[in-house]
Amino acid sequence: MLTSEWDSKYAICDHLSRAAASMLESIALASAAYSSMKLRGLDYAIGSSLECAACLDLARIKRLLDAKQVCAEKEELSQILRMQVGLRKSWANTAHVVREESAEYSTQGEGIDKDCDKVRDKDCGEGIDKDCDKARDKDCGEGIDKDCDKDCDKDCGEGIDKDCDKVRDKDCGEKVQFHHERLDVYRVAMKVAETFCFSEPASRLPNPVFRRLDELLTSMVLNIAEGNGRFSDADQVRFLGTSHESAIKLAARLDLCVSRNLLPLDEVVGWKALLERVPVMTSSMIASIQVCDCRQSLRQSSRQSER
Repeated sequence: MLTSEWDSKYAICDHLSRAAASMLESIALASAAYSSMKLRGLDYAIGSSLECAACLDLARIKRLLDAKQVCAEKEELSQILRMQVGLRKSWANTAHVVREESAEYSTQGEGIDKDCDKVRDKDCGEGIDKDCDKARDKDCGEGIDKDCDKDCDKDCGEGIDKDCDKVRDKDCGEKVQFHHERLDVYRVAMKVAETFCFSEPASRLPNPVFRRLDELLTSMVLNIAEGNGRFSDADQVRFLGTSHESAIKLAARLDLCVSRNLLPLDEVVGWKALLERVPVMTSSMIASIQVCDCRQSLRQSSRQSER
């Protein structure tokens, strides 16, 4: 196990071990589950995979693993993630869902008029007009208009042009393997972690104090990565909200360390100047997702009123 030789003061020791175990357990539970719980189980597995990837990035910054080890581990992890996403798409396809044909229970020819048949079919999910189908598909993540897709993709790290990716890859000296690595908010959070970990005053902190700061720092980074990989808007907002709260708590803890003369003021001021960008970006992303949800609700309400 990678974490067996790491110093226990680092929060990623617990996070990486737990996320790796959760990924395996969630895949197993998803395979044995029924209906929509299969997709929910895979969502947990995908989130745990992304959490592992972010832990590996932090391990490189903390010099617990070298760049080659991290690259190799993340390459294997990205293959697992691709299989999980492919499996989720397969299970989400309603064509693979086992169901009985309604024709077996038809009462045609028994004096029941066509209007009654239509009402019954509508209750059973049959005979629904195209507009209703589109609305349902929209709720499931399908049929969303291109403009909304572009907005959401931009927040999730998709739709970024290749030239911009190449420049960033060149600056970082490594290949982008996961979508969250393209997000500016993730890159800023990692920069905060790097600045903190390379600080001499921070390395001299008592273990309990260092551990608490590191827990908040780790939570800020990991929740950005996991939230970006979630399919549900509600899940994305929840994880981004947790990252937002962790960043604010971290700033407060740094102030507390200054008041106790555990960290120098000038150094903490530099960290907070970088740290304050994280909650600004997370709050902006949350607002963007919520606006997209409002647009979808308004379109759905408009279609219902037209019918």
